[in-house]
Order: sequence, then C-alpha cells, then structure tokens
Amino acid sequence: YHKDALFNAMNAFELARPKDTAGRHQLYPVDKKFGEAIDLYATLFPADKALVGVIFKNGQMFYDYGEYDEAIKRFGVIVTKYPDDDNAGPAGDRILSALNKAQDYENIETWARKLKKAKSFAAKEQQARLDRLIVESIQKSGDKYADAGKYLEAATFYLRVPKETGDAKLAAQAVTNAGVMYEKAKQPEKAADIYLELAEKYGDKSPDIAEKAAFAAGTVYENVIYYDRAAKAYELVWTRFRTGSKAADALYNAALLRQALGQNKEAIAHYTEYAKKFRERKDAPEVAFNIGVVYESAGEDGPAYAAFTDYAKVYRSTGKRLVEAFTRAGRTALRLGQQKKAQEAFATAQRLWKAASGKDKKEATPWAAEARYHEGELIFRAYEKVSLDVAPKLLEKTLKGKAKLLSDAEKVYTSVIDYQDLKWATAALYRVGQVYDGFADALVTASNKPPANLPPDQVQAYQDGITTYVVAMQEKAAQLYTAGYQKAIQMQVYDEYTAKIREALGRLAADKYPPERESRGKERVGDRPPTPPYQTEVVR
Repeated sequence: YHKDALFNAMNAFELARPKDTAGRHQLYPVDKKFGEAIDLYATLFPADKALVGVIFKNGQMFYDYGEYDEAIKRFGVIVTKYPDDDNAGPAGDRILSALNKAQDYENIETWARKLKKAKSFAAKEQQARLDRLIVESIQKSGDKYADAGKYLEAATFYLRVPKETGDAKLAAQAVTNAGVMYEKAKQPEKAADIYLELAEKYGDKSPDIAEKAAFAAGTVYENVIYYDRAAKAYELVWTRFRTGSKAADALYNAALLRQALGQNKEAIAHYTEYAKKFRERKDAPEVAFNIGVVYESAGEDGPAYAAFTDYAKVYRSTGKRLVEAFTRAGRTALRLGQQKKAQEAFATAQRLWKAASGKDKKEATPWAAEARYHEGELIFRAYEKVSLDVAPKLLEKTLKGKAKLLSDAEKVYTSVIDYQDLKWATAALYRVGQVYDGFADALVTASNKPPANLPPDQVQAYQDGITTYVVAMQEKAAQLYTAGYQKAIQMQVYDEYTAKIREALGRLAADKYPPERESRGKERVGDRPPTPPYQTEVVR
C-alpha cells in the first residue's frame, strides 16, 4: 500500500504543478513536494519497473526550470542503464535539447556519439539525425570559440568537420572558416596553406568555394609580401577555375606580381591572355598598356614599340595615357635607330599634349617634356653624323654645319624648361651644356689626330681652324652650364643633373666654381628636400 500511495501522491503533485513552469528558475512549493516524493520512491523501490518513468518525470521537472545539468543527469541514467525502456528515446532527445538550450555544443557532440550506440536510436533515420547533430555541434563549437576571440581553438573545430561529413560543400566551407580563423590569429601563412589545400581537394566537388579559397590564398600571401607564392595562387585560380567569378582578377593580379618580380616573360603572357579574354572589362586598356611597359623593362624595344602603337590605335578614343604611349613608342624607336618613327611619335605626343586640358594635361606633362627632350636628341644624332674628317677647305663649312645643328638642339633642349617638369628641366639644362662641351672635346681630339690623308703642309692650317672653334665651344659650354646651374637653384632642385652641371663648372670655370672636394649628399641647406615615394604594395 505504501508504494501505491506514494505513486498516487507523485501523480497528484504532478497534476497540481503550474502549467507555465518552462523557463522559470525557482521551484514552486508543489514542485518541491513533487521532487521529494520522486526521490523517496526511488529510494524505497529501486527495483520497480516504474522507476524509469519516475526518473524521467524528475528529469523533466529540472528541464522545465532550465536546470539542464540536473535534467541531463537523470535523462542520462535512463539512456545508459535502461536502454530498452520506452523512455530511453525521449530521454535522449531531452538530453540533446537541454544541451542545445545551454549552448553546450561540445557535450552535444559527446552525447550524440553515445546515443549512436543506444538501442533506441538504432533506426537509420535516427543514426542520420545524430550524424547531422555531430557535424552541427562541431561547427557551432567553432563558432562559439570564434565569437569569444579564441581563433586557434575555433580553427581546430572547423578542420574536424570534413572528417565527419561527406557533404563537400559543407566541408569546404568549414575549412574556409578555419583559414579565416588563422588569419585572425595572425598566422597568414598557415591560413594561405589551408586555402590552397582546400582549392586542390574540393576544386571539382565545390568549385565556387574552392575558387574563392585559392584567391584568398593569393591575397593573404600578397599582403605579407610573398609575391611569388601569391602569383602562384592567383595562377591556380586562373588555370583551374577559368569560368569562375575570380578568374579575371586572378589573371590580372598574377600578371602584376610577375611584373613586380621582374619575371617579364610570365607577366607578358598573362597580360596578353587577359587582353584577349577580357576585352570588355574596364581595365583592358590598362592591361594592353602594361604589355608595352613590361616589354620595354625587359629591353625588348621592338615588341614594346608595337605594343604602345597598338594601344594608341585601339584605345585612342579613351584619351587615356596617349601622350605617354607615343613618348614610350618614340624612345623605343630611338633606341632601335628608327629615327623617322621616333620623330613621328614624339611629334604626335607633343600635339596631343597641347590639345589636352585640365587634369589630363597635367598628368601628361612629364611625358610631353620627355618627348620634347628626345626631339633634341634626334637633332644631336644628326650632329654626330657630321664627320670632321674633311679637307681643310671644307673644314669651315663643316664646323658651321655642326654648330648650326647644335644651336638647333640647344633651342629644343632649352624649351623643355617651359614644361615646368623639374626632372626633365634639369636634364635638359645639363644636356644643352654637355653637347657643346662634348663638341669642344671632339674638336680637340680631331686637332690632335688630323685626317691620315692630309698633306703635311696642310696640317697646321687644319689644326688652327679647329682651335678657334674649341675656345668658342668651351666658352659656350661654360655659359650654358652657368645659366643651367642658376636656373636649377632658382627652381630649388638639386638632383643628379644639377650635380653633373656643378661638376662640369668646376672643370670649365674653376675660378668662379671651384671643384667640390668634400664628399657629401646631394641635398644641401636651402635645397628642396627630396620626398621619394616608397612602395608598400603592388600598384593596381
């Protein structure tokens, strides 16, 4: 009778309990009596078959009040000691639900693995459900550690997901998350390595995520200045995911990095392929232009000339970098000895610059100044072709011809100053003095070595005719160097060309400009301090 009476009392207490107990944290008086009755029943009748139901009710009471640890203890007893009881399945569900409410994902994984061995969860659908719970709990454990700023612990959990699931997309995303955690943990190389492994392993099964991972690896390596590794990662994106959303950017980045590394052959190949595949993209003109830049950097002036002239034809309507393109084309032609092509290119650069206005003209000014400088060089080359190996009767005419060419070159060099570009202004100031200085030296050499076929009685006349010009050219050179040096100081520029002008004056006008004996840097008090740009990343 005691057993029945106690059992009836438990039922009565249970019925008397409030219906809104869920989520409360304080026991009602009737709850206390209900619990005491359950504990007494378990003590007095441990072998009773109804005990499991009693334990379940006790666990449910704690579950309702959010006392999940106490609830799990009771439900756990049922699952482990009474696996054949009808309450075993619901008890397992309550355990998982309680752990989820408590956000105790690591214990969810632990109990899910235990329940996979339980008879009440042997059904196929239950096993599949537990498998999903294991994967989800591992992911959520990673999320929890990530939110807490424990990135390395989070990465460890994310990397376990692929071992627990055959879902390639789910696994790939988890590995991506692990890479992100290593980035946040300041371990970029580890992150990039993981991204690349992901790209290789899941490239076929989950191409979208794999492509983004490979691109992320390139970005990470680039940020830590591992340009060679970054280029390889971007090249992986292009070679394996050509139809992906990152393919074009990856190919472009690979080209830029190969160019920065001085690997011109690879850079040109990438730029060329980009120009063919992505003609409609906004940066296609920039890529076409860079092909010429890389060729020129590699010393391949022929292909460089072709690239710059092609750019000017194809993208003339854009109006972008045309002055630069023609100037670069001109100087490559000049190096190739194709003076007519060079002259046409420089003239076109000048014409386009004069027609420009505003920001475009300002940006193109250094290139227009360079083009003008090289126009002076074209005249100087014509001067160099005039030989002094002539008969005395032709010497006067020859010298006047050379002097006329120098005068023409002088006018062009001097006009470079009007462009107000400091670099080319000082270069021109130095060059205009240098050509006269060089002419004087050439005259001295010619005087010391008269033409071999010149009769002895004409040698003195030949030398006297040259000597007159030597003095005049030296004085002209000194005057130009002096004017150039004063102009450079006026512009507050002391660069390599200013230094060369000063050195020449120490040789030609030592009385006014004594040679500088001391060793010092180029910057002096009163000079404009240099502000050189520094490279922090690959320029896009």
